[in-house]
Amino acid sequence: MSGTTVDTDGSYVLVVTDSAGNSTTITFIINKPAPNRYSVKYEGNGATGGQEPVDSQSYENGHTVTVSDNSGNLVRTGFTFDGWNTSADGSGVSYLANHTFNINASDVTLYALWKVNSYTLSFQSNGGAVVPTQNISYNVTATAPTAPTKPGYTFGGWFKETALINQWNFTRDVITANMTLYAKWIQNNSSENNGGGSSPTPPQRFIVSFETNGGNGLNNLSVVYDTRLAELPTPTKEGYTFGGWYHDMALTNTWDITKDRVTKDATLYAKWIANTVSVPAANPQSTPEEPKPERPVVAFDDLSGHWAKEMIEELASQGIITGYPDGSFYPNESIKRHHMALIFIRAFEFEPKREAVSFSDVSPSHPYYEAVMSLQQAGIVDGSNGDFQPNHSLTRAQMAKILTLALEIEPGGTRTFQDIPTTHWSYDYVAALAELEIVLGDNNGKFKPDEPVTRAQFAVMMYRALNMSK
Repeated sequence: MSGTTVDTDGSYVLVVTDSAGNSTTITFIINKPAPNRYSVKYEGNGATGGQEPVDSQSYENGHTVTVSDNSGNLVRTGFTFDGWNTSADGSGVSYLANHTFNINASDVTLYALWKVNSYTLSFQSNGGAVVPTQNISYNVTATAPTAPTKPGYTFGGWFKETALINQWNFTRDVITANMTLYAKWIQNNSSENNGGGSSPTPPQRFIVSFETNGGNGLNNLSVVYDTRLAELPTPTKEGYTFGGWYHDMALTNTWDITKDRVTKDATLYAKWIANTVSVPAANPQSTPEEPKPERPVVAFDDLSGHWAKEMIEELASQGIITGYPDGSFYPNESIKRHHMALIFIRAFEFEPKREAVSFSDVSPSHPYYEAVMSLQQAGIVDGSNGDFQPNHSLTRAQMAKILTLALEIEPGGTRTFQDIPTTHWSYDYVAALAELEIVLGDNNGKFKPDEPVTRAQFAVMMYRALNMSK
């Protein structure tokens, strides 16, 4: 006689009894199959930067999954991250960070959801009727507003910059950031547009003045509206060579006589390049030449006895840095990020290494736009979340990174500071400059990476960087 039972662990027990009543027990162990396990994957779904989260766990059917946040800082140009969805087109189930769901016997892919950004298109009517702003989605064309009016003028279209060079095309141009368009006006000269009078309206004229920045004085020009200046006067300044006229005091936007037009009273600013002394090779047979005048030394009123005086004034003599109109340098003031960009393009020659990506807070009309974009295209600056933060103070850590990239120095080194752990984002940049003694710490061995860099500290770092191979 025999009988079979199933134990709780899934094994089988066979009991065999012979005719004499003797029993023998035989146990059969059956290996249970391992349960299926499933994965969770995150997909950027059009992201243009950052890293997708990685879930290294595997889950059994019915297990609970906690949804990741955007820890890898995924970004997509023109969009804002808006959670995750089980379908790439957003038609599935949506989850936010730390939401949970249960595995249902299958692998799961969660796709990043993106909400299109909306930007403001403003209209500067330049004395005409006010034109309302528009809110436009990223990469979408705007609707042409009703043309504004201005007594005595005919509207000549909307332009992308105050110089009225590039006209906005409402059927082709798309919005990629907050923008301002500028109205162009053409003065009416006919009697019909002059209130019925018989005499034509004389053309409107504007004054162009010249700030020679230490050069000889020049008379103002009276120029008819919308006129190109085919010729401009050339000033002189002892010890310097004239470097052209600029729209702005910061000398970042040159006046182009082939394109720029006079549409309002304007001041042009002279750029000067200090003459340097060339030292000829020794030749005992030649007659010595008269020495050329040495480069003028720039001095500031507030640097007497200052530890960085010589280095600051040397850079100023080279035209790399400037002081204030009152003759002061203000060495202990912090330096703004847009001023940093201007000084760097004076000190270095940068080649574009990547396509231009505009910053939402530095429009083409910004006085330092060209300087900032030169650094961006050279791979020196990237900004944060689409912003450059031009008016923020530059930190010492940011300065270290920018200098390292500008000098094309390999990040990393063994010289460290007490207040910069190896996990700090600037560690390798600061260490590289410390190896070359371009940056130094304080007497306590601290670098203070997150403090604003002062104008004196900035100048000294620049001086050491520019002279490290000399």
